[in-house]
Amino acid sequence: MALKDSKKIVLTALRVSLRPLVRLAMRNTFKLMDLFELLKVVFVDVATEELRSAGDSASTSRISVMSGVHRRDAARILKSSEPVRESQDLIARVIGQWNTDPKFATKSGKPRVLTAEGMESEFAQLVQAVSVDVAPYTVLYEMERTGRCERTPHGVKLCSQLFLTPKGDIEAGYTMLGEDVSDLIAAVEANVFDETELQNLHLKTEFNNIDPKALPEIRQWLLTQGSDFHKRVEQYLASFDRDIHQTRRQVKNPARVSFGSFSFIDESGKEKKAK
Repeated sequence: MALKDSKKIVLTALRVSLRPLVRLAMRNTFKLMDLFELLKVVFVDVATEELRSAGDSASTSRISVMSGVHRRDAARILKSSEPVRESQDLIARVIGQWNTDPKFATKSGKPRVLTAEGMESEFAQLVQAVSVDVAPYTVLYEMERTGRCERTPHGVKLCSQLFLTPKGDIEAGYTMLGEDVSDLIAAVEANVFDETELQNLHLKTEFNNIDPKALPEIRQWLLTQGSDFHKRVEQYLASFDRDIHQTRRQVKNPARVSFGSFSFIDESGKEKKAK
């Protein structure tokens, strides 16, 4: 395929992908110039990452040439950029560890209530099994705030065994959105360009003439069936995880496996007909 045709296809895909992002920005009163400045920051960030991953020096001049951001703006962004907040992925990993690590499970294999007082508590050990770079109390506060665990007379209990989008939590919800979009794009690019025998999973099932009265039942069915399948995926992947199974061989460059899914019920057609 010619380079010109390839660029046209990518630009079309970008236009389609950007529409919901622009709609999200407009709903939150962001204007074009706000996004233009944000794009400069993202271009500088990505160019920096690409240069460093290739083992090259991420100088201002190289970043400017690679990204198309003016050298003056690139220097300003590099000087003022703040480190990105640790991902909500940490909470998901803690929940996954709690669900699958035998040290934190009952005899029947269910997540048990953990002591949470002090740095030697069971909850602190749980967090440290995932990351030693974050304070256990910070994780506990976030999980309590979002309703993922609660205190009992005997310790803390896991309330949600899956990392669902937290209701009402804008920061966590949109962070999860950004991470999912990033993984989806990477999966599609790998399917298109990588010469591997097995592809990444990328499927979609859609029907567009559904009785609106059936939507509550459908929503519940998708949530239940999807959650059950994610539990099986979690148990399967946990059997390969070196944090949970210390006997597994240690490797220098461990791989990350992400499995995501979503369901969406669009009732806009019903609303248009009612007008």
